[in-house]
Amino acid sequence: KIKNNFNIHDVYNFIVNISKQYNIDKKNIIKDFLNYIIRNKPDVINKDFLGFIENLIHNNNTDSVYGIY
Repeated sequence: KIKNNFNIHDVYNFIVNISKQYNIDKKNIIKDFLNYIIRNKPDVINKDFLGFIENLIHNNNTDSVYGIY
């Protein structure tokens, strides 16, 4: 869905709906998705991408919504 339809509002709504449907925190959904990318899509992994992920995962001061936007 993200790859084929990269409208940020649609992606955000998709994550919010999954969060509500399965009662999972939005940050955990994002972490699981990024973990999937790291394990299954090695062609997209680079230093900048890993730095972005590290910032997103280890920063406890921001709301998970900022990771989506």
